[in-house]
Amino acid sequence: HFNLPDAVIEPGSPAIITIFNPEEDVAIQAKTFQSKSANSPFIGKTLKGKVLGLIRENMSWFNS
Repeated sequence: HFNLPDAVIEPGSPAIITIFNPEEDVAIQAKTFQSKSANSPFIGKTLKGKVLGLIRENMSWFNS
């Protein structure tokens, strides 16, 4: 546990909501990393599950 408070979704509460598709496959490629580092044991592998977007208060970001 990280000792974080439970998430509350109700009017007036701050929210960060992750839109996630657990069925979509994702091919891990170093060229898509946003970090300067390009070392990962997952490069070249296909993983199950993809983050499609994020909603935070009145802003949103979505992957293509």
